[in-house]
Formats: sequence, structure tokens, C-alpha cells
Amino acid sequence: MGGQGTGRLGFRHTDLFAGVSMLGAGPIQDDFMQAPLGSDIPAGKRAAIYDLVWGSDPAYYTLQHPKTVVAANASAVIGRRTVVRQALGSLDTLVPMNQDFDAFLASLGVPHTLTIAPGIGHSASALLPALGPSQWAFYNAALAEACRPITDVDGSGMVDAGDVAVLLLDFGVAGSPADVDGDGLVTGSDLAMLLLDFGAACDA
Repeated sequence: MGGQGTGRLGFRHTDLFAGVSMLGAGPIQDDFMQAPLGSDIPAGKRAAIYDLVWGSDPAYYTLQHPKTVVAANASAVIGRRTVVRQALGSLDTLVPMNQDFDAFLASLGVPHTLTIAPGIGHSASALLPALGPSQWAFYNAALAEACRPITDVDGSGMVDAGDVAVLLLDFGVAGSPADVDGDGLVTGSDLAMLLLDFGAACDA
């Protein structure tokens, strides 16, 4: 239940977490005992999990649900610019409930992304490589200092020749922090973004 826990804790503690990454998130259905289509968890085991984790109490399950938590903390999530992403494989039985959660976040005005990787089931080891180097965009956004331009790829506090040097050394490379536009490769568009920010610095 990593994705469910990520949402429950991340949206509740925006002072501690700069990003919320819900990968193949579940259980995030409104009723835990309503198994998603294609679930291979036997009914008896599902009931045992429900009792162990939530005391078979639907009110407690709802209280701890990421929907409840993010609804109560939406202003903090938005105000602190918490970076939120959902990702899962197209063959994951949890796709419908993740699409429902995606729509719920949109209704709250919470900025986020949803990525559905084709041909992948409920497997983190398959999903993470499928997300590819675009993951840099998530981590750059979540872990960057508030006043640090994303184009400050060497972390010096200023967009300068050092950043240009890093970018040129990694030109054409996949998975580099110099891929500031998050398209998967360091290209001319990254250089253009960097040059537009040239001289920008943290003044805080």
C-alpha cells in the first residue's frame, strides 16, 4: 500500500514533503472491500487486511483515505507548491481508481500529472524504467530550492557559464539533470531555456 500511504502522509505533512509520488497507487477506492476488476486478492485475505489495517471500520478507512486528506489540506498543497505525480502501467488493475483520483485532484485545483505507461502491469520494477529520464523533471521540481531556477543545473545558486558547461558536456545524453524541459534528452531547447535564464540568481 505504498501509493496509498504516500498520499495519506504526503498530503497531510506538506511541511515535511516537497513531492508526492503515487506509483500504482492503491487501495484508493472509496470502499476497500470493493475489489478492483481483475484483482487477484482472495475475499478472505482482503477482509483480513481491512481488519488489520483499518479495524474493518469504513469511517476510519475514509478518514485515512488520500482523498479525505488532500481535500482537507488542498490549500497547503497548492500554497507550498507540492509537486504531485501519479504513474502506473496500462495493464494495472488500479488504473480506474487512479483516473478517479486524478479527476478528484483536478476538481480541487491541485496541480499534478498522471502518466499511464503502456503494456505494464502492477510492477514498480517495470514502471520506473518506463518513466525514463523524464523523472528528472519531478525530482528537480520537488527538491529544488524555492528560489533556485530549474536551469541552475550545477546548483551554484546562479545560472551562469558553469551551467552551460554542464549542459554542453551532457548534450544528447538521456537522464541528465541538464534536461531541464524534461523531454528525455539534453537538446537545444534545454540550452535555449538556460540562456533565457542566464544571470538569474537566488536573492533570498
